[in-house]
Amino acid sequence: VVDSFYFNLQVLPNQAPVFASVAPTTAMEATAYQYQVIITDDGDSTLAAVTIPAWLTFNANTGMLSGTPAAAHVGDHDVTLRVTDELQSVDQVFSIAVASNPNPPPPPPPPPPPTSSGGGGGSMGILLMFLAAIRVRRRMVATR
Repeated sequence: VVDSFYFNLQVLPNQAPVFASVAPTTAMEATAYQYQVIITDDGDSTLAAVTIPAWLTFNANTGMLSGTPAAAHVGDHDVTLRVTDELQSVDQVFSIAVASNPNPPPPPPPPPPPTSSGGGGGSMGILLMFLAAIRVRRRMVATR
């Protein structure tokens, strides 16, 4: 007895990975910016940041692009992210426009005034130590 089996095997071509998320293209000075990258792919793929401004960081493992622009970063910044699978690469290219913050955070408070090293209160403390030294010397002269 001989059994025969026939199979119809259809091999599908590798599909290019796709960025399924849309990046926010505006940011505000002194305000955190975040973009969670989402991709779809029919196989293993890797993410990379090809071009990002200095104020941003990209975690390729989690797909998180984040950072806080400063006043010096107001303006447009180009970004290129890349997803690569076994056979193909796809780029997501966008620009982030950083705007001036109309209500920036207040500046840090000024540092406290310096104090003298003897635990005194600045120049007044030094003067008091000087006067105390004169009194001690007068007592030493008077007791001789």
